[in-house]
Amino acid sequence: MGSASSTPKVPGEVISAGTGKTGTNPTLPTLLGANNKNDGAKAVGKSSWISKLAEDPKIMLGKQRTLTEEEQVLIVTDILDLLRAQVSYGLPVGCISSVDDPKMMRPFQEKRRLATCTDYVKLFPFCTHVGRACKKGLKPKCPNQDSWCTLAALDDFYIYGVFDGRGEHGHKVSQFVMEMLPKLVLQDDRFRTDLPSVLNDAFERVQSLLPRVAARKRYSVKSSGSTATLVVHDLKAGRLTVAHVGDSGCALGGSMLTPEHKPSDTQEKPRIVPSGGKQAEHPALTMSHVLGDLLGHKDDGTIATPNVFVHKLRPHDQTLLVCSHGVWGFLKASEALNIVGEVGGTNGSVDAQAAERLAKRAWDLSMEAANGQFVDDITALVVRLPSAKALGAISSI
Repeated sequence: MGSASSTPKVPGEVISAGTGKTGTNPTLPTLLGANNKNDGAKAVGKSSWISKLAEDPKIMLGKQRTLTEEEQVLIVTDILDLLRAQVSYGLPVGCISSVDDPKMMRPFQEKRRLATCTDYVKLFPFCTHVGRACKKGLKPKCPNQDSWCTLAALDDFYIYGVFDGRGEHGHKVSQFVMEMLPKLVLQDDRFRTDLPSVLNDAFERVQSLLPRVAARKRYSVKSSGSTATLVVHDLKAGRLTVAHVGDSGCALGGSMLTPEHKPSDTQEKPRIVPSGGKQAEHPALTMSHVLGDLLGHKDDGTIATPNVFVHKLRPHDQTLLVCSHGVWGFLKASEALNIVGEVGGTNGSVDAQAAERLAKRAWDLSMEAANGQFVDDITALVVRLPSAKALGAISSI
């Protein structure tokens, strides 16, 4: 790192060296059965873990027992250690993510971010090929409830995530999900062999952790929750694996990759209505898939099970947009692509401008729709994907 940790290299970022120790093995003990070889791979889309939670009122009401030793270890484990465990020895890894700060209350104020890495010089392209914007909305009594993360293992894989909190403690929920979900994914032995099942199980385990962590930190997840959109970009294989709950989401080119989980959707109604969830009677029931929101899971049929799918990248797949509902509530994928495309170019400063421009356009549309009275928090990650030629070069290494 050298002097990289003393001076921020990207506006708004604090750069620090990783704390992982050379030669240590950061792989954790089995976490809640995630690596049990006898379990077999779960089919994507099943919600067996959530079903068990729904049957246990102690869990659903946030009164469950304390955290296990393995869970406590994972919570405090440095994300860089888990990244290093997944790659060849010495390969640079890094993480740039948002930092929760309830004191930042100015409308359209950019949320603080933290960057940690093992080799800033080699990871500089990672710091600059993604444009990041996370703006506080026009909600006077509420902090910015969006969170986001971008993780990198150079020439191997990237992870992009956006998490949109809701409810009184939504900012705390989205922050925890942002910190914990990638850890659960990276610590799983199946990360390289069965990533869809890993992602599916990680969402369910975050749901099981939330009430116990919240009780420790003295906040409630009974009516507070978060969306989650997590994208794992396998550079060598040239594919995206996406897991998603809620109304944040991602788009590739001019098309949405993720559905918006609404209770009124045809596929959701058979589960929501028999459970008693009717949006007219429960105005807060705006999503059929969400993390946290224990009462919604218990009474209204909401679930934490994500949609998981794999997308093989094509030569014309150049721009990935991962955004919160503050963007997708007012812009179609094609409109958002036109906005970031207007900036042009592929270098880091231009990508940052593209994210800022997209956030500003979403803000203006929201102000217009609400007569200047309300704007949701807005998060936009603008990712310039490697070209087919670059992917081929990486695969040949």
